[in-house]
Amino acid sequence: MSILVRNLPKSFTQENLEELFFEFGTITSCDLVMDDNSGLSKGFGFVEMSSQE
Repeated sequence: MSILVRNLPKSFTQENLEELFFEFGTITSCDLVMDDNSGLSKGFGFVEMSSQE
């Protein structure tokens, strides 16, 4: 199950995103979209969970 996560703070890190979903199950992949110029988050990312539960 792939989840689009939006409206994240620009200060968010990959670890912050993983922490949000860790308690809901096994994360198979987690990608926070970063701005190449500033190095900050663009405010959205994708989390892939191993199951729908």
